[in-house]
Amino acid sequence: MAKRNSKTTGQGVTATAYQEALTTYALADANAAKKLALMNMELARIREKFEQDITLYTEQKNQAFDIVCDYCMSHRNELFTNTRHVETAWGRLGFRLGNPKLKTLPRYTWDRVLEKTEQLLPQFVRVKKEVDKEHLLLSRSDESVLPHLSSIGVYVDQDESFFIDLKKETN
Repeated sequence: MAKRNSKTTGQGVTATAYQEALTTYALADANAAKKLALMNMELARIREKFEQDITLYTEQKNQAFDIVCDYCMSHRNELFTNTRHVETAWGRLGFRLGNPKLKTLPRYTWDRVLEKTEQLLPQFVRVKKEVDKEHLLLSRSDESVLPHLSSIGVYVDQDESFFIDLKKETN
């Protein structure tokens, strides 16, 4: 597992301090991995202990929801005369309006809608122009592109970071 920590270069670190720090780093990484494995085993045990009950309750809840929903749909005019919800001893239930969305009419596609919108309501058609950064990066060494990078106001930057890749022992 690679660990990346960026740090500015320091001066005056001795070889002994370097060796001690690298040993400490490796031991701390190994100990953290052991604790994480132990924690994951405990979590799996706890999850297994409660999973069956939670699944049963979720199924019961879903079945009860369907029954209540069916009843409310079939008795909507009686239960929801003035409001979109009803208060019960167990809480509130009712119907919520979702966010408005556009759908196409029968025999219309979004391409056809775009065509008609361009003709009748052109202010509702988006045209988005943006710099193709990925293409510029790929073409940065081309003779035709390189001299123009600074003219268009960009330069290529690449960060460098220090890392430690530990050798993991497999059991």
